[in-house]
This record gives sequence, structure tokens and C-alpha cells, in this order.
Amino acid sequence: MLAKRRNGKNVNLSANDMSDKVLERSERFLSANDMSDKVLERSERFLSANDMSDKVLERSERFLSANDMSDKVLERSERFLSANDMSDKVLERSERFLYHNLIFKILRRYVMVIEIDKDLCIGCGTCVSLCPKVFQMGKDNKAAAINQSAQNCNLDEVVESCPVGAIKVTK
Repeated sequence: MLAKRRNGKNVNLSANDMSDKVLERSERFLSANDMSDKVLERSERFLSANDMSDKVLERSERFLSANDMSDKVLERSERFLSANDMSDKVLERSERFLYHNLIFKILRRYVMVIEIDKDLCIGCGTCVSLCPKVFQMGKDNKAAAINQSAQNCNLDEVVESCPVGAIKVTK
């Protein structure tokens, strides 16, 4: 038997009582230890959850920056598409212009005929000075029509300026 002093009194405890109390305290310790294990486990889970939330935040930030990048790409592609549409319109208009210009040249070539009467021509060179792309002096010192399309040239003025009326334009 063991004597123990409690609150100023001697308390006699048997070995059995002592072992019961030791067991009780050790059970409390073990359950506290289990509790601390559970707390550790939960804190580890919390930390891993915290890490996960950090990763989620990081990925969402990356997603947001990728989203911003995709917005910029979309904006630039929209600008490119509108510029591309503009260039398509410019190409279409220039093709139309070239087509009309070609048709005009062809029609001019076939519709307008410039004739010079060599018997009437005196070789003064007035027609050559007014429209050198269409008229030229030949070896016989008489005017000749070298080009049937009168670009940048007023043929009516050339016909009126000929002193002998040797030039005729048929349209």
C-alpha cells in the first residue's frame, strides 16, 4: 500500500488503484495523443487544401491572363479581319477599275479609228505637237497615226487644228 498526501490528508492507495489511475491517465494520454494525431492529420489536410487553393488561385490567375491574352488575340484578329475586309474591298474596286479600264481601252481601239489622208497632209506637224503619243512624222514627212487609243489627248482639237483637214476620227 502506498501512502499519498492529498489536500493535507494521507490517502492510502493500493497498487491496484494506482494501476487503475495510471491506466486511466495513460488512456487519457493515448486519446489525447490520438487527438493530436487527428489534429495533425487534419492540419496536414488543411495545409494540402491550402496548397491546393494556392494552386487553384495560381491556375485561375494563369487562366485570367490567358483569357486576357485570348481577348487581345480576338481584338487583333477582329482588327485584322476588318483590315482584311478593307483590303478585299480595295482589291475588288481595283479589279473593277482595271477591268473597266481594259474594256475602255479595247472599246476605244475598236470603236475609234484615226485616218490621215496622205494626199492632203502637208507635213506641218501640228498633230504631232498636240498629241505625240498618237501621231508621228513618217519618212515621207507626212503625219501617221501610230496609236489608235488617244490617251490624254483631245482628238477633236487635233482634227480642228489641222490646216488642210487631213485628219478624220471615226467613232
